[in-house]
Amino acid sequence: MNNFEALFVGLFGVFSFSGFLLGIKNCVRKKNPYGLTKPYNLIGSFVWADAVVFGFFWAIVSFVSLLTSNWLLFLLTQSIFWLIRAIGETIYWFNEQFAVKNRNPVHTLWISKYFPSDSAWVAMQIFWQCVAVLTSITTLYLTKMFFSL
Repeated sequence: MNNFEALFVGLFGVFSFSGFLLGIKNCVRKKNPYGLTKPYNLIGSFVWADAVVFGFFWAIVSFVSLLTSNWLLFLLTQSIFWLIRAIGETIYWFNEQFAVKNRNPVHTLWISKYFPSDSAWVAMQIFWQCVAVLTSITTLYLTKMFFSL
C-alpha cells in the first residue's frame, strides 16, 4: 500500500468512525434513528441507524486494511459491500412502490424533480440495479486480481 492509499484508507476509517459515534448520539440520545445522514452516504449510511452499524464496520475494515497494508482487500470489500447494498436497495425501492404505507413518499425524494409520481420509485430501483451491475463487474475483477497475487 503506497502513502496515498494508506492516507485514503486511514481518513476513510476516521470518517467512518465519526459516523459510528454520531450515529450512536442520534439514535440513543436524540431518538432519531431514521434521520438522514447525507455526508455518510459515502459509507452506505442513509439514516443514523445505518451509520452505527456501517460506521463501525468500515472503521474495522479500514484498520484491517492498514494493518495488512492491503489496498486491494479494501477495494474488494468496498465492491462486495456496494454490490450487496445495491441489491438490498433495489428490493427496498421495489417494495416501496407497492407498499400501502410509504416510508419515503414520492414528494420527499430528490429524484421526483425528474421523475413524476410513482416513477420516482422505479427510477430508484433502476439506479440501484445499475450500481449492482457495476459492482458485480468490479467484484469479479478485483477478486481475480486478489487471488492472482
